[in-house]
Amino acid sequence: MRTVRSRPSGGGRLAPAAALALLLTLGAAPTVADTPATGAGWDMESFVRIVGPMRHSTAGRMPFMLWNLPLPLDDELVPMYRDGRLGRYIAQLAERGIVPTVNLGWRWSMTGALTMARALQEGGRPVNILFPDPRLLEAHIYKSSTVGIVAPTGVGSGLVRRWPCFPEADPREASEYLRQTLRPFRDAGIDVHGVWLDDEGLPYPWNGAYFAQRLLEECRSRYPAEALASFGAFTEWTREFRASLFTEVLRSTREMFPKARFGAYGDTISGTASRFGLDALMPALYANTRDLPAAFPAGAPSQAAVDGFYAARLLRIFSESNARKSPGKLSIPYVSRFVPDNASPQYRLGMSQRAYRELLRHVWLRGADALFLFNHGYPTKPQIVTHEASFASVEDARAVYDELLAHRSFLESGTPVSFAVPKDLSRDALWSGLRMGDVCLVRATPPSGAAATVRVAAFDGAAGVELDVPAEGAYYLLSRDGKVQRL
Repeated sequence: MRTVRSRPSGGGRLAPAAALALLLTLGAAPTVADTPATGAGWDMESFVRIVGPMRHSTAGRMPFMLWNLPLPLDDELVPMYRDGRLGRYIAQLAERGIVPTVNLGWRWSMTGALTMARALQEGGRPVNILFPDPRLLEAHIYKSSTVGIVAPTGVGSGLVRRWPCFPEADPREASEYLRQTLRPFRDAGIDVHGVWLDDEGLPYPWNGAYFAQRLLEECRSRYPAEALASFGAFTEWTREFRASLFTEVLRSTREMFPKARFGAYGDTISGTASRFGLDALMPALYANTRDLPAAFPAGAPSQAAVDGFYAARLLRIFSESNARKSPGKLSIPYVSRFVPDNASPQYRLGMSQRAYRELLRHVWLRGADALFLFNHGYPTKPQIVTHEASFASVEDARAVYDELLAHRSFLESGTPVSFAVPKDLSRDALWSGLRMGDVCLVRATPPSGAAATVRVAAFDGAAGVELDVPAEGAYYLLSRDGKVQRL
């Protein structure tokens, strides 16, 4: 998924090729913390060497979905299907809890997509379609718009654009575009399990949108009065409006694939009402270097400080999203250990392996149903993230998931008991848990580098307990009667 907005932002970013050029110009190696160079290529042989197999069964659970895998997306898949290589690769990925998506982006072809879909279906694997068109809505819903607003794209950016008046959106053409694109899968007898979108275009509330929508009375009059009262009100209106647009855009595609789940990168509202918008909350939890300058204006922060900042920020995004999730909806965050949108060497820090794995443990114990791994950038452009770093981040996620599957019943039937997040996890302890009846599976994490006592209150009306937590953190089983078992 593109990395433009893991949060609302008024600024731009370097394209991956430009960022890589800047790094090389400055003499900086494009690396990520504690990921040694191993000579890995962008190939399946390197992938299965770095990413290990699961010890616990994932049968009956949603698989990992990855943004990129070292497999072709076009007609090259046909000979791989015929000679058995594709089936072998799919089996190797399944051993690691991964099922490839049918990717309709970059150098894809419909022949390649249908070949992958058939191979997955024949192998008994779910068919999930990745539809990475970042302008699915914007390119279609405003073609009949009558109000044009010329205004800046962001405060102080100096750039202007022609804005549509958001309420003029007509979802019918976008609906037909999506239906026609996916229709060949229905015609081929493919049982589609999920369609995952990457829409990042208009309507959105940031980058000058609020200013632009208030400029003309002809546009203002189309809004509910309270929607333009403040940026906060406009943000909430826009999020709900996007969700309602998706409801209409997806209607005919749902009729083709009535069992399929639909979700979109960054969506944090559709999971809050029955059959409204999309079927999953998909917040972006990215360790993005773009966010570091504001947090560390003096520059050159330590790895420990960066880890604490990322962990608190990303877990807060996830917790606020999941606290609103309604029954029957899914929680599938996009996660990434290193997104180097700011190429400056003094801020070229992702999360350390320890911190990233710890973050994922707490994400699972706060109610995630699956993870979408943004493990690599754009496969047709030069990469800042190395192959080793890409594959190592997948192994991080796989290893943590394997840990939690030892307690699978909690993942499937447990209820999150805490969404609280300390301000700075480099200084404050953290705990998360899933409660099932009178027992709670808890993960406690002290501040970086030191053992600590962590107070946990996992049961309503019961006294909390003090846990002596080692520096590396630990799992515990807590009982309502006060019994504590360290795992």
